Amino acid sequence: PPLCPATCSIIVSKGITSVDRTKNLPKDTRIDFHSFSSVEVFGIEPFFLDSDNCGVRFEVTPGISPEDLKIKIFPSIGRFKIKVDNTRIGNKAFIRGKFETGRKYRFEVLGTELENRKIVKKGIFEFIAKGPEPSIDFETPMSLMELKGRQIIPVSLLNVPLVRCQMTRIPAYFAPEFSSLTLFAKDDRRQLRSGKKANASDDDSVNNELASAQERLSEATQRNNRLSEMAQYGDKIDSGMSWFLGDFTHNTETFFGENRKDKENHFSMPLGFRSLPERGGAFLVKVGDPEHSTINQVARLVQITDLSISYKLSERTLLIWVTSMATGKPVPDAA
Repeated sequence: PPLCPATCSIIVSKGITSVDRTKNLPKDTRIDFHSFSSVEVFGIEPFFLDSDNCGVRFEVTPGISPEDLKIKIFPSIGRFKIKVDNTRIGNKAFIRGKFETGRKYRFEVLGTELENRKIVKKGIFEFIAKGPEPSIDFETPMSLMELKGRQIIPVSLLNVPLVRCQMTRIPAYFAPEFSSLTLFAKDDRRQLRSGKKANASDDDSVNNELASAQERLSEATQRNNRLSEMAQYGDKIDSGMSWFLGDFTHNTETFFGENRKDKENHFSMPLGFRSLPERGGAFLVKVGDPEHSTINQVARLVQITDLSISYKLSERTLLIWVTSMATGKPVPDAA
């Protein structure tokens, strides 16, 4: 067990001769020695939970209060808070303040003498502040876009100043094979644009499909080429299939966002950079960081169209009609 603070007294009897033998101690002399228990700081580790709960944590000797710790941090972060959680086996201490992600800090513990014969041991430590991981997210559960509208998709960027958007046109014949990459609102309530992902679990499931979608895209491209060749010969394949085929075209554009560290940047990404933006269709939209491949891409299959389908079902009949989303009028001869 650790030694408790104590006092040790030594009495030197009178008459003892000095080293040079010229003097004698005239009287008994008492010398007191005081022992102190040491308070140490160790296990320095930066942490980040959210913007209001980040900083550095460490361990200290049990029985210490925040007021007992005299700490300096360089470079300065202004005012910061110290909290100590007491346990039977030790204390966890936390310093929370405005640390800058990725910046190197020096953490200096000043040596001070406390009550009850305790001394805080001096120490200098260094650490690099943690922050939120870079991320890219679609802000709304949207897989349908009006052709004659602005054609923008809201994206939130965190610690990502540069993004690349790649659009791949999916011929109508193959679009159902990529339906797992679609996402729609669960109801007709207005979707608020905020920093939080809407239906986050659904959004994650869509993004998890991206890897397999890449394989399907390569395979579908080969099938499309074969079908396009066959469609030229009416005796081998229904010539009407040519309406549903076409090329898998790719367009890429890079965008700069606001470089605000640890702050979300809400960005309205325009999709009009693709070839023939006046034409609709199904498009695989992938957004990622062109400079850091470790940041996960996000993907969504988006249908850009001016056509909406309505239907009326009775006991014996089914009536279907096509309406223009821009004008609200029925579209004749829609195909």
